[in-house]
Amino acid sequence: MKTLIRGEKVKLMDTTPSLQLQVEIEVKSNFEIDITCFGLSANKKIIDDRYMIFYNQLQSPLHEIQLQDQSSGKGTFQIDLSMLPTSVQCLVFTATIDGNGTMGTISSGRLNIKTSGQTILTYSFNGSDFNNEKAIILTEVYFKDLWRVSSVGRGFDGGLAALLKHFGDEVTEEQTQTSPLPPITNPDIVPSPPTNNKKILLEKKMEKHAPKLLDLSKKAKISLEKVGLQNHTAKVALCLDISGSMSSLYRSGKIQ
Repeated sequence: MKTLIRGEKVKLMDTTPSLQLQVEIEVKSNFEIDITCFGLSANKKIIDDRYMIFYNQLQSPLHEIQLQDQSSGKGTFQIDLSMLPTSVQCLVFTATIDGNGTMGTISSGRLNIKTSGQTILTYSFNGSDFNNEKAIILTEVYFKDLWRVSSVGRGFDGGLAALLKHFGDEVTEEQTQTSPLPPITNPDIVPSPPTNNKKILLEKKMEKHAPKLLDLSKKAKISLEKVGLQNHTAKVALCLDISGSMSSLYRSGKIQ
């Protein structure tokens, strides 16, 4: 097992010939922390929201990336690099903190990369490595002639919004489409279509006045796209099922 320091880069083949990895992340904090894996292009930009794997989207289209054992500050990703589409050349593992917390307040954290249950690479960090950051990039697994690993350990004061902006998918951008996203049968991912200016203006206001609501809208957008409802207008109603008589409707998905 090799211990990485912040900023260190290694060739994956120097530690294992396998392309099936398990990435375990644990960040200890008194605040809620979300763990995410971003599947990015070679120039580290988001090309498809379906490769943003987090608690509300637990796997990529072809199950090449799967999030398991997920809870606040913890997550285990099962990854098969050999199955990734050619458009996805970089996997970035991040942590974002909710509320008034900052990464400078975390007690400790670690990221382990395993193959066949054995840890081959580990990277440890703590609050003294950060200050007022609300989002941090922990580690990158990327392809440059061959697969490599980099322990990044740097962050952004702006949280999730800053992360998305850094990856070229600003949370102020909302995509419009004329039909649902098709299932992936070709390993090359088609870039997302143009943005809608009216929605961009609305989300800029949300970013300024209601950043938490904006984060929720980003997550809701991903869920709607998965079932082809991103262009539908609907009335939203709150129903309180005190008796539990509607449990079958919740299980079937007729009521969310």
